[in-house]
Amino acid sequence: VTAIDIDSTKLDFAKNAVGVNNTWQVPLPPKGTPPPKDKEEATQRSRDLANAAMADLGIAPNDGFDIVFECTGVESCIQMAIFLARPGSRVVLVGMGTPIGTLPISSFALREVDIIGVFRYANCYPEALRLLGSGKLRGVEKMVTHRFPLEQTERAFETLRRGRGENGELVVKVMVNVTSPESAPRVGTMAPPELA
Repeated sequence: VTAIDIDSTKLDFAKNAVGVNNTWQVPLPPKGTPPPKDKEEATQRSRDLANAAMADLGIAPNDGFDIVFECTGVESCIQMAIFLARPGSRVVLVGMGTPIGTLPISSFALREVDIIGVFRYANCYPEALRLLGSGKLRGVEKMVTHRFPLEQTERAFETLRRGRGENGELVVKVMVNVTSPESAPRVGTMAPPELA
C-alpha cells in the first residue's frame, strides 16, 4: 500500500499510524512557476509527476499499481492516478471535486484501465460497522484525531475545515460525541447488535 500526498504530515501519519508501506510526497512547483498554458501541458505535468513517483518507488515505467484510489477529486490528481495505474488495472474515483475535467482517454483506454466512480459513504455503513466491530482493522482508532462534545459541534467542524488542530497538529477524522466520552462506544464494540 502506497500513499501519495503533498502534505508530509499526512504521509507520516499514514506510514506510522495506519501502516502504509510506502509514501511519496508530491513536490510543489517552485514559487513563480507559471500555470500550464493549456490542457495538454497540464496533463503532461501530471504524467511527469506519476513517472517521478514510480521511479522513486522503484516501479518500472510501464508497470504501476493494481488499484489506485483517487480521493481528492482534483483534476491533476485524477490524471496522475490514471498514469499510476498499470495496464489492466482500476482507478477508483472517490474524491468529489472538479465536476467537468480533462482525462487522458488514450492513456486509460489503450491500457485497458477501468475507471470506477463511487459515491462516498453510499450504502456502506452496515458493512463498515461490521468491519469496525470485528476488530480486524488494526490501529483504526488512530484515525480519530480529535473528539468534541455535542455542545462544541461548531468548533469540531471548524477544526475539520482548517485541517489543523488548535496547536497545529494534523486533523484526520473528527468525532462529535453525542454521549459523554466515558459512555461513547470504542472500536471493537461499535457494531449494533443487529449487525454483529
